[in-house]
Amino acid sequence: MSNEIFISYSRRDLAFVQKLHHALKTHGLKAWFDQTDIPPGNQWRETIVRAINTSKIFLLVLSPAAVKSKHVRKELDLAELRHKLIVPVVWEHTPIPPGMEYQLVGIQYFDFNGNDSPENFARLAQALHTVLNSPRGKSQYLSIWKPRTTDAADKYGRLVIARVVTPLAMNIVAQDKINTDLHWLFSAAEHFIRIRRGAVSPETPVPVPIPPGAKKHPRANNRLMPGIDDFSLRLAESRLVSLFKQLNIYLQNLTFELERETQRGGTVESNIILQNSIKAQRQIIVDRIRRMARIARDLYGVHISGVDTLADYLDGLPK
Repeated sequence: MSNEIFISYSRRDLAFVQKLHHALKTHGLKAWFDQTDIPPGNQWRETIVRAINTSKIFLLVLSPAAVKSKHVRKELDLAELRHKLIVPVVWEHTPIPPGMEYQLVGIQYFDFNGNDSPENFARLAQALHTVLNSPRGKSQYLSIWKPRTTDAADKYGRLVIARVVTPLAMNIVAQDKINTDLHWLFSAAEHFIRIRRGAVSPETPVPVPIPPGAKKHPRANNRLMPGIDDFSLRLAESRLVSLFKQLNIYLQNLTFELERETQRGGTVESNIILQNSIKAQRQIIVDRIRRMARIARDLYGVHISGVDTLADYLDGLPK
């Protein structure tokens, strides 16, 4: 049976989510909640995937615990893969890590501000009813909750984090380090292309801070390094544009393979051919990102290590 809403949350926020689930039901909404909707004996992973697939809205409960939860991040990745309407609900304020920040760019949050009052639940329920009962594109809420693709850097950076980094079995701290480096790298690449097209002044810095721990040239200040000749600038632009096009192709291939993985559910671990294909696609993507990192290093005097860490991790995975 399909539900209108899938609730994604951290178990540490269970008390609030139980109230949220009850309130949505009280206001006539069908919300899926793993504490009540996974029958005994069902495979957890397959049930979660099916629940997200059949829902219309992905309700993401944000808190300090939620942004550190690998399960929440993977559910968010799947919701985006399925083009679900993502509605972030802030239960407790917390900094959003780079990986999730990419996926939530341009989306307005519904803020409980730590107050689970009947009034707040009623306001959220009314907004969700409005979305569900409005023709697609007619509701004001669709325009503020639908993820917006901005430039190539945001698009591909978000997909790389969601399709390559998040699914890996590395700890959250390591993932966030890599994601921070990727956030800067894709922003720097897009920043340079915008400079070449005259949309940004060469004196304007990259809009994302240089990642902590990055190796920097003594003159690096998040702006183009001085003294780069025009031929080198034109060559760098051509290479970056080409790499973005290649990433688009390989990310589409990877997404197709991940769709097959999802459809096979719990049997996927035994499918060695599919797993090797997914690994190979990820390695190709990371190779292209390493090339981008070398170009960015020459342009901005900043060398990030997260891409190398990611490549080493993928190389170390069993065949």
